[in-house]
Amino acid sequence: MRVKFEVNKSALRQQFDKAREDVEAETRERLEKIADDAIDLSMPFVDTGAYITSWAFIVGAGRPRGKSSHGRLRRRKAGYRGDQFGATGRSQLQQDLAKVDLMNTTALFISNGAPHAEIVEYKHNYRVFEQLVIRNG
Repeated sequence: MRVKFEVNKSALRQQFDKAREDVEAETRERLEKIADDAIDLSMPFVDTGAYITSWAFIVGAGRPRGKSSHGRLRRRKAGYRGDQFGATGRSQLQQDLAKVDLMNTTALFISNGAPHAEIVEYKHNYRVFEQLVIRNG
C-alpha cells in the first residue's frame, strides 16, 4: 500500500517567511525594551550626559560608543539638558538596531563605552548592567 503526499511549496515557503518575520519582530521589540531600560535606568543619575549617550548595540567586535565627561556641563550648572541626553541616547540605540540584520546575526551586545562606566557601575553602585540582566534575563 502506498499513499502520495504532495507539498505545496509556495504555501510552505509563505508559512516559513511569516514565522521568520514574527520572530524578527519579537526580537526587535525585546531589544527595544532593553534599550529603553538602559536609558531609563541611567536617567536618575545623569550628570554630564556622557554615560547615557555612550550606550551602543554592537555586532561582533564593533567599536563601542564612548563619550568622556571631561569638560562637559554638569547638572548643577546653567544650560544643563538632562532630558535631551536621554533622548539622544535612546535615538542612538534605535539607530544601532535599525542597522542590524537580525536574521543573520548570531550575537548582539549592549555596551557602554564611557571611560567612567565602571566608576558609575561599581564605585557609585548604580549597577545598570546588573539591573538590565535582572529585568530582561
